[in-house]
Amino acid sequence: MKTTACLSKILFTFGTLFFASTSWSETPRETMEKIAFGNLPDIHTDAVLIIKDGKTIYERYARGYTAQTKHLSWSMGKSIAGMIAAQAIHSGKFGLNDSLHQWIPEYQGAATVLDAFHMSTGIKFKEEYSGIPIDSNSTHMLYLEGPAKGFASYVASLPNRTDAKPGDHFYYSSGDANLIMEVMKKSIHDQKKYDEFPWTSFFNRIGINDASFEQDSSGTFVGSSYLYMTARDYARIGQLMVNQGKWKQDQMIPQWYFNMMNEVAPGVMKNALPGTSATRSYSMQTTTNRPITGRSLPSEYPNLPEDALLMIGHQGQLVIASPSENLVIVRLATDKVDPFNPYRQVFFAAIRNFLEKEKSIKIHGAGDINGQASVASWPVIPKKPKGKNSLSDYLKLPHLMRALYAKELCSCHFVIHRTLEQCNADLKESLPLHPFASIDDEEKMVSATWSDLIKSRARYYGPQLGCSLL
Repeated sequence: MKTTACLSKILFTFGTLFFASTSWSETPRETMEKIAFGNLPDIHTDAVLIIKDGKTIYERYARGYTAQTKHLSWSMGKSIAGMIAAQAIHSGKFGLNDSLHQWIPEYQGAATVLDAFHMSTGIKFKEEYSGIPIDSNSTHMLYLEGPAKGFASYVASLPNRTDAKPGDHFYYSSGDANLIMEVMKKSIHDQKKYDEFPWTSFFNRIGINDASFEQDSSGTFVGSSYLYMTARDYARIGQLMVNQGKWKQDQMIPQWYFNMMNEVAPGVMKNALPGTSATRSYSMQTTTNRPITGRSLPSEYPNLPEDALLMIGHQGQLVIASPSENLVIVRLATDKVDPFNPYRQVFFAAIRNFLEKEKSIKIHGAGDINGQASVASWPVIPKKPKGKNSLSDYLKLPHLMRALYAKELCSCHFVIHRTLEQCNADLKESLPLHPFASIDDEEKMVSATWSDLIKSRARYYGPQLGCSLL
């Protein structure tokens, strides 16, 4: 009886959620907006933008964000940083086949720069954000040891895997992304030229004049995580991918690199290691919607075109670009960790239905059968197993919390220009308990502490370089 009652409760809850989102009286637009801007748990959409054939079809903002407000990229920055690095490679500053050790002597391994682009270096890096991620290398890199050592030095000092060799596997790693930015810095040889390179080689040439790209304390761009742009500027990057790397007559993404962005990485074809997505069709710092033929897996997103390229970031960031459909979709958000991930399929199906029913725009999906769209089922959200932390890990928690708060509050205040109330609301999604903080607008500094004895500080270096932990 207890089992039956429990099952009935689950089915009732599931049915309530499903029909709340797809009521017969709703228009396709309303259904789409309920998924994006409704009351789904822990989901906080800040912007949705849809562009078809170069024209804005839909644009909506929420929670104080506007068309002029910059937004944190999180891991979407990997894709953009990869395009910028491709410019440096194309101009002969370094090569894909260069060994990482050649540029980063601390790294003792056989991986090449190409392996870093493919997330296949074999460095034992743990990518984790849920729960209390004290044992996550991403956390240690961004907020604990990394700021003092430099992010690339921290990553290069990690041990190599014993269960996989460079190039023959896939493991999604923010560490690999930051190694690329370090190689680019070493290859340019001049800090000032390096600081200017993303703008002179990329942003300014496609009309993005207000991007902020932050660095670590050693002066290396944080290609894994810290780009800030408006929704419309993220859409420009999407349109650049739709145009196969061209902006007007300028081939902004080298053709060879764009071709590689559309090819599933060899390691993905062979073996996705435990702890990373087994179905993610990764290429060059970017996710594709191509089938993973080496492991007999179909396109992950049946309601997106097969040639769709996806930039995906923590807390629900998305840019989707399809050259065949001349379609760009942007979603920016401040979700609590990544609860939107299971809803992507119904979101994409709802966008497709909205475009077809209300805009008379038919989109062809990778999973279509006889021209009919794939049905997206309402997701059942699995519970993530709780990680195991040691006592020594928990002792690092105060440091993590004050460092995270200082850095993210600095960027929220000085880069995004959110109010303190808005910043605290955003930061509560990743940090429910906030330390004491002070903002010095004259010195452009944010300090965070649990007492006056130990403080974490972040400094603002200007509109281009944003904030860095000291």
